[in-house]
Amino acid sequence: FDALLGSTLGGRYEILRRIGEGGMGAVYEARHTVIGRKVAVKVLLERLLEKRELVRRLLQEARMASSIGHENIVDVLDFHEPTRGGGTETYIVMELLGGQSLATWGRAGVDLARALAVLAQICDGLAAAHAVGVIHRDLKPDNIRIVADGSGGHAFAENLQQHQQNVTKLRAFEQQIRQSSAPPADRALGFS
Repeated sequence: FDALLGSTLGGRYEILRRIGEGGMGAVYEARHTVIGRKVAVKVLLERLLEKRELVRRLLQEARMASSIGHENIVDVLDFHEPTRGGGTETYIVMELLGGQSLATWGRAGVDLARALAVLAQICDGLAAAHAVGVIHRDLKPDNIRIVADGSGGHAFAENLQQHQQNVTKLRAFEQQIRQSSAPPADRALGFS
């Protein structure tokens, strides 16, 4: 039983379903009760609330992440802690991303050009984060989302857009590989 399901956090985020969990908390899909927008809400575990340094660091990271403003980084929309606004939960509200994790996407088999396009976008997002002093402390395939970009391709998301120029170059490179007599590079790297 999850006591948060069906509840409303901060008077405005109705918790719809749990979509993940980790060492620090759980992530839920929620709906803003006034404007109807669906969001992701990461709620800090209750046992960690007494660790003021952890809560302070979470707030600092939310502020820094919201300042990045990069297409490949999820947008942080809100932060709540009991001392600032009532209630008992500490949470971060972020844009809700669809798609699938990089781990799931990669296991399904990906051609080299698409894998390199996603890698380039991951690097772009990390470079933007590093430029403002944000270091992702839990970067792993399960924490990276791949979403359809509307053209049938896929994009790294910690947002929705794909770098079309890079993809065009990589598709041309992939075509050259496929036309050569050498074994396909994507298979050598473990992609299919």
